[in-house]
Amino acid sequence: MKQPRVHRVLKRGKVYKYHKVTRAPLPNDVPEDHLDFISAWENEERKTPGTRLRAADGTVGHAASLYLKSQQSSNLSKEYRATINKNVREIVQEYGAAPLSMLGPVHINSDLSKFTGTQLAARRKAWRQLGQYWKVRALTNADPSDGIMSIKAPLT
Repeated sequence: MKQPRVHRVLKRGKVYKYHKVTRAPLPNDVPEDHLDFISAWENEERKTPGTRLRAADGTVGHAASLYLKSQQSSNLSKEYRATINKNVREIVQEYGAAPLSMLGPVHINSDLSKFTGTQLAARRKAWRQLGQYWKVRALTNADPSDGIMSIKAPLT
C-alpha cells in the first residue's frame, strides 16, 4: 500500500522517499506498510510546514526576492545560480527583516566574517550579485557590497 503525500525519487536503481509537505526523508529500507515507515510518516503528517510570509517593502528580504525572480539571476549558469541562490536564501533567513536602506559594507563584512574558504567566496559573490542588482534597479542609492573585504589567497 502506498501512503499519500510521499514523494518517491528513483536514483541509480534505488527509490528514495520523502514527505511531500515537510520534505523530510522517510525510511527507504522498509515497505510503506511497515510499522517503522508508517510511524515516521505519521510524525511528518503531524508537523505543519513553515508558513512563508511576504517580506515588507524596503527590506533586505523583499529586495532579495526581487533578485531571485530577476533576469540577472536567470542568466547565471545552472550550477552558479544554485550556489548564489542558496546563499541569497540564507541571507534572507538571517537578515530579511532588516531595512535595505541601512545596509552597508560593515554589515556585509560582519556576515562574511562567519565563513572561510569556498563558503566565504560563495557568500561574497552572492552579496556582490545582490548589490549590483539593487543598484541597477534603484532599490538603493549605492551598491552596499562596494568595499566589502576581498578574499586573500593563503601564502604557500
